[in-house]
This record gives sequence, structure tokens and C-alpha cells, in this order.
Amino acid sequence: MACVEVVPNLVELVRRYHISYEVWPEYVVASGGLQKVGFEVELSGSHSPDSSHLDPTCTTCKQVRAALLAIAVCVVPSPGNSVSYEIDAHSQSIMSSPRLGNRPFVTVTVRIFHAQRADHSIDACEADCQKQIRAHLDEFGVCER
Repeated sequence: MACVEVVPNLVELVRRYHISYEVWPEYVVASGGLQKVGFEVELSGSHSPDSSHLDPTCTTCKQVRAALLAIAVCVVPSPGNSVSYEIDAHSQSIMSSPRLGNRPFVTVTVRIFHAQRADHSIDACEADCQKQIRAHLDEFGVCER
């Protein structure tokens, strides 16, 4: 992948900031039930194991977020006629989760959905894009949680 070659330090940042990802389906309520309309890929990273480190103005947290954004931009395929993406940096938030050992982390989310209609059921295009993103994350050494 060209991004790995252009920004080789991103691979090091993946290790340093314990960057990982998780994928969830996105749903809307339609016809009395849930309809799967896309995917959300959440990238997360952390520089501190201190569970009380919850400072959104932290300079190093901003560096972690910048690394997550750079990775998100690199792994998103070029949009086609039927697929759209949104990247959200959650710029003023820090998360903590018992599932992740209460380590504070920052996140960047990539949403994958149909380009023409937000309520359109996922099709092969969205599923293929999600698989491509996972493959690109693997190239960076980003592990799935």
C-alpha cells in the first residue's frame, strides 16, 4: 500500500499508541424492524495506561488522534458511485472502557454507507469496502479488538 511507504512512521505509531479497531454494522428502523445500512470502523489508540488521564487538551492525545486520522485517510478506498464515507475525529473526547483495562483512549470513526440513500440496505459494494479497509489496517499492523 502506498500510504505505508509514504508514511512509514505510521506503522511505528500503531505500536506506540496501541492502535486497534472494531467494526460494527449500522442500522436504521424501517418497516417495523432493523435494517442494516452500513458499517462503522472505529479506530482507537492510547499513550497512557493511567486510568485518571482524561484530559482532552493533552498534547500527546492530540498526536494519537492525528495518527488515527492519518491511518483512516490512508485506508479508505476511493469513493465510488454507490459508496460514501464519513470520518469523524471526535476531537474533544477521551474514552475509557473496563473492557480495555480502563486505559484512556481517543477514537476516530469511519462510516461506510450507500452514497445515494442513507436508508439503503447494504450491498456487496459496502461489504467489499469494509473488507478492503480491514485488509489495509492489517498492512499497518492494526489489530482488531
